[in-house]
Amino acid sequence: MARRDIKPFGNVPKKAIGQMGRSLLPSRTFLQALNLGIEVINTTDHLHFSKDCSRALLRMQYCPHCQGLTLSKPCMGYCLNVIRGCLANMAEVDLHWRGYIQSMEELSSAMSGTYDIEHVLLNFHALVNEALLQARINGPELSQQVNKVCGPPVRKPTQSPGCSFDQNKDNQGLKIFSRDSEETLTSRRKEFISHLRLYRAFYGGLADQLCGNELAAADGLPCWNGEDVVRSYTHRVVGSGIKAQSANPEVKVKGTDPVISQIIDKLKHVIQRLGVMLFPP
Repeated sequence: MARRDIKPFGNVPKKAIGQMGRSLLPSRTFLQALNLGIEVINTTDHLHFSKDCSRALLRMQYCPHCQGLTLSKPCMGYCLNVIRGCLANMAEVDLHWRGYIQSMEELSSAMSGTYDIEHVLLNFHALVNEALLQARINGPELSQQVNKVCGPPVRKPTQSPGCSFDQNKDNQGLKIFSRDSEETLTSRRKEFISHLRLYRAFYGGLADQLCGNELAAADGLPCWNGEDVVRSYTHRVVGSGIKAQSANPEVKVKGTDPVISQIIDKLKHVIQRLGVMLFPP
């Protein structure tokens, strides 16, 4: 019999390792995905506009001032063409950003029970109690096994400082404090996901939000079309994304920004990893 065959705590250590492993992997994957989300936001926040975009923005915002039309706002269609052209690369992130948020939401929902590190740690004391109980039940058998492997114990008289125990303190035991549900990691994670869900369409609808909320004139009001103040914008209004910009009359878009391509590849990769976590092979 080898020392490794002596198992004073039964299979509890193996159970504890299994629970820790199952709970730590989803948490680590969630944090890695969260860091990528931060990278996506920071990268798109610092994108540089092309020269064509800068000229189109200048024409839309400031050319009316040269004619003394300081209070005129761009027509809605005109504004959408300019902003969608400028943000065409950013709109390419939309589909993958939506998939990223959905995958984060699904993983967060799956992180419960033994797949939730907080749940495992808060209930770890139960495994410790179980391990001690196993050692107590198997005490005589364990003593025999230890004697076979290590030989009978040799007791030598030693001088050690006296130990005193406070019986009252010993009887108090461990105090388990109740935790408010709002303070748990699970509730914080759910709150974060609920806020993140609100920005699922952020990249696809950013141009519409900018024009609709502050840049463009309200429907029915005279507006600037890039040349003069008119009743309505008569040119075709294009959609979002790179492909749609081939028909954009206001901004020329040459192709996908390499930085955006890298971000999209990273999003695809993390979505795949999150999918593996949810549906392991």
